[in-house]
Amino acid sequence: MENFSPQSKVWVYQSSRPFTESEIVELNNKLKQFSVQWTAHNQQLLASGNVMYDRFIVLMVDESQTMASGCSIDTSVHFIKQVEQDYKIELFNRTIVNLEINGLLQTISLDELSTKFQSGEINASTIVFDPLVQQKKDFDKGFRTALSESWMMNMI
Repeated sequence: MENFSPQSKVWVYQSSRPFTESEIVELNNKLKQFSVQWTAHNQQLLASGNVMYDRFIVLMVDESQTMASGCSIDTSVHFIKQVEQDYKIELFNRTIVNLEINGLLQTISLDELSTKFQSGEINASTIVFDPLVQQKKDFDKGFRTALSESWMMNMI
């Protein structure tokens, strides 16, 4: 992913629970296999996939080579839905957020964000993970960022 164009398309799927070490190894192998087979209009996509921070599946396509099409995106969604079933997790739940509290990654509901902020358990400098980034340049700059720099601050 490091050599991909800054405009590369990114999809982040956050898990409802941490992946185990063995799941990460298995998933990274599946993501590698998926990436090398992923095509758009019978053209190979320059793609990569990886599990990050034990909680996120990140797919990336360098569209400077070949654009991801609607059908190729549907194929990736089908793949991710199969991962959900295989590992009995949620990957499409947009009502959860992930943040670091006392150095540990925690998954909470979006509704809990305000409560934890008001109680002082988290603050503007708390690290959050933004699954809504859409391009590599945004991923590199703001996937892991301070709450004050994230759209999540507007939810408090």
